[in-house]
Amino acid sequence: MDRRERAVRLWFSMWLEKRDLGIRDLFADDASYVESWGPEYHGAEKIRHWFEEWNTRGTVEQWDIRQFFHRDNQTVVVVPTVPDLSGCGDPTYYRRSEILKAY
Repeated sequence: MDRRERAVRLWFSMWLEKRDLGIRDLFADDASYVESWGPEYHGAEKIRHWFEEWNTRGTVEQWDIRQFFHRDNQTVVVVPTVPDLSGCGDPTYYRRSEILKAY
């Protein structure tokens, strides 16, 4: 298994177990981490702090890796998104004619 794939699997395990299993070893002091929806964390200590704080109020129940893509010194991981929408209320349904295009 590729070194980068092992690192990603370790990172995912930390979230699933809610335990720091070596964040400071995994991320460099000048690392940048960007969440899929925008927030950024710069530096291993900020990443560790975000991880610890997030896990006081949230739980990652499933985080499956579907595929890895490697190119030069970059690795992309494909993961399915399975949101927990409980507590969001009943869904609202719209007719196709009621939906306006944004472009």
